[in-house]
Amino acid sequence: MTNDISKDELPSAKHYNELKKSMNYNEINDVIMRTKPPSHSDSWIKNFNTYSSNYLSKYPPISTNDNPNKRCRDVVFFLEDIKKGVTQSQAFEGQNNMIIGNINNYLKTMLMPEGYDYCPINSNDENKLYTENIKQLDDLCEDITYINEKLDEINNSSQCKDIKDHIVEESRSVKAKYNHSSEYNDILKYYRYESLQDIESAIENIKCKNPHDASSDGMPELPGKHTPILIVLPIFGIILLSFFLYKLTPLGPFLNTKILKKIKYWKITDDKDIDQILEYPSEIPQTNIHDKGYHMLYNTLGDS
Repeated sequence: MTNDISKDELPSAKHYNELKKSMNYNEINDVIMRTKPPSHSDSWIKNFNTYSSNYLSKYPPISTNDNPNKRCRDVVFFLEDIKKGVTQSQAFEGQNNMIIGNINNYLKTMLMPEGYDYCPINSNDENKLYTENIKQLDDLCEDITYINEKLDEINNSSQCKDIKDHIVEESRSVKAKYNHSSEYNDILKYYRYESLQDIESAIENIKCKNPHDASSDGMPELPGKHTPILIVLPIFGIILLSFFLYKLTPLGPFLNTKILKKIKYWKITDDKDIDQILEYPSEIPQTNIHDKGYHMLYNTLGDS
């Protein structure tokens, strides 16, 4: 289907995955995670500034497409995240400070003059860094803006419900961490949103319409699809309940005693009748045998 938008096309994740590829993320992360020796990161340490510049060259500040300031903020978050990983890792054999110093130098002397007006380059105040929580709000705002622009296509996409579920979950996570600090409010202003309510209103406009979306809102179940299951389950439940009553309550021994008594009674009565027939075959009419069987059955039922 043409123009069938999926969750993977939401810009925040799509661009960040592209950034990680452009930055050769595994070269440094494999060392941070200690799955590769420190020498594996040598190339990244020497060339990360080139990787960053090449990535951002595709999104110049004067461009009106692809949100260039957000791409710059993604680079800042990426590098801050690498700094955090290097600081916590013991894999770099004393090179931690050198790597972190190189990253800070790049942010201040090379990235700052590039002209990204809405890109927080660096700060000595830990509370004003572009943190993961702030990035999550930034990602949500970017995705909501994209959804507003593509609303008709998304509502008619076969992936509409997946997109909506993802956005609802992201919004819930942001609200749980949100505070009214200037850093959060700055992100909202970048997208011309007054508050999180603007985001909630945008989410309410996602109304999935595509009949081919098997998981879309309000999609009816096929009639009779689960009928055999609905029939079998009560029967199975009755059998299971009876089994437990028989095994785990006084009802089991009681039934055993009653049944054994009846069987024993029938056996004794039948043995007497057979003896009489063998001894006096001519004196016992056929109807009498049937009557005895009837009375035996009647008496048995009467005793129960």
